[in-house]
Amino acid sequence: MARFLDQQKQMAFFYAEQDAACYDDTVELTQPSYWQLHDTIVDLFRYHFGAWTTERAAAVRCSVLDVGCGTGVEGFRLLDAFPSIHLLGADFCQPMLEQFERKLAAKYGTAEWPSKCTLSLLDILDDGLNAGTILSSLPQGAPELKAIVTAFALHHYTAEEKLRAYRLFFDLLPAGGLLVYGDLFSYESPTVASYAQLHEERWILDSFSNPNEEVRGRLGEMAKNTEVLRELWIEHLRRYNLPTPIEHGWTRPHGSSNGAPAESEVLLLRSAGFVEIACPYRYFQAGIIWAKK
Repeated sequence: MARFLDQQKQMAFFYAEQDAACYDDTVELTQPSYWQLHDTIVDLFRYHFGAWTTERAAAVRCSVLDVGCGTGVEGFRLLDAFPSIHLLGADFCQPMLEQFERKLAAKYGTAEWPSKCTLSLLDILDDGLNAGTILSSLPQGAPELKAIVTAFALHHYTAEEKLRAYRLFFDLLPAGGLLVYGDLFSYESPTVASYAQLHEERWILDSFSNPNEEVRGRLGEMAKNTEVLRELWIEHLRRYNLPTPIEHGWTRPHGSSNGAPAESEVLLLRSAGFVEIACPYRYFQAGIIWAKK
């Protein structure tokens, strides 16, 4: 069952519903090292595909599912890096998909972009959704889906809901398929978890209070409303974000051999079937998980 109904989405995901048109102009104010995380995701795909040269990158032919694709921040980077892939962008907020489509048409042309990207309005937690349903969204002749990417989309879900999503991802991928998962995560250590949460909140408060001139230029008249946006983001962060620790077993009570939380990203991904899991990037709450089937 989908966690967020339409009315709840309007309130919880204000930036993806009524403010979708300004999302690209404000998103870097919400997350430290935002662009570095996205650059690292693309680099991980380069390693996975063995595609550091222009020729090798152009030879990569597969479909990639982008879960929570939003306005295409990650999708465009992958399409630029690997021009022969087909991107299947999925999001449960129609206004974000409309912004993505507008940008695709501007870059590739109205007639050409559907050959490069398919956009699908779906919630990965919908009842009855399965791998076959998602794969049927790909156009005829599209290459095999071999990788999944998701960025800043799953930290609103409980551990149980994430496990459902990870099992779906596992079913979608062939043997050797890859999940690259950039998001907000917590820590098993309560102390560091508190540091990371505080760092996230301070970044938003400082960024929206004093946006640099480049950001102010992009925002235009909306720059006058940064205080409102700041409060909305802080409320969203505190009320709707549910970051899960990545590690397990690092922090144990004194004198105890047990103490690993039942809910950690590593354990959830292993329960879903993934056999090789790593965390190649971490900066306070922001991180990337690399998981291979």
